Parts: sequence; structure tokens; C-alpha cells
Amino acid sequence: MGVTSCFISSEKEKQEVIYPPTISEIVDAQQADKNLRTYFKRGGTSNENRYKLSVVEDTKVITENGKIMIQFCLRKDIVAWYHHSLQHPVTTRLEETLRATMTWGSLCKDIRRHTES
Repeated sequence: MGVTSCFISSEKEKQEVIYPPTISEIVDAQQADKNLRTYFKRGGTSNENRYKLSVVEDTKVITENGKIMIQFCLRKDIVAWYHHSLQHPVTTRLEETLRATMTWGSLCKDIRRHTES
């Protein structure tokens, strides 16, 4: 076993590299959502005060109660990336971290599912 073999990661690890989505990827996912598409077309006006069109990194993004709304297609990667980058925190710490800036309906359940797997 050579010294370099200590630094060679397995093929599986190479395939599972995860990056957090960019703001533009979040906006693309929001715009692809049928329910939110009309929200963008109206210019971000809503009868409900909880939704707002906010500017993040010079990009308009839909927020709910001040937190970025995350669509289903991005959730798994977001949870996985934060869980890894925060060095595998307990469920409550991971949830608090995510809830500070983003939101979605099944956030707690998705975190539990990821951390218990």
C-alpha cells in the first residue's frame, strides 16, 4: 500500500460530491414551479403577507416570512450539503441552521430522514 493510496477516495465518494444551489438555481426552481410561476408574472404581489419578492445577491427570489422558499427538487441536496459542511450536526442544530435563511413545508421531516439514514 503506497502513500498516495491514503488520499485516493473511492469511486462512490467521487460521485456523491454535492454543492449548495446558487441563488440563480433556486430562482430557476421557483420559476419552474406551476404555483409560483403566476407569482413571478404578477411581479411578486400576493394577497398573503407571508410571501414577498426579495432581492438576494442582485436576484429577485420569493421569500416566505423573510426566508428563501426552497422547491422540492433542491431540498435533498441542500440538507446533504449542510449536514456534511457542518460536520454532521444533530438534527435540531441542522434544522435551526437551515430555518435561519430558508424554508419549506417538510424541512424537519427531510432533515430527520437524512440524518437517520
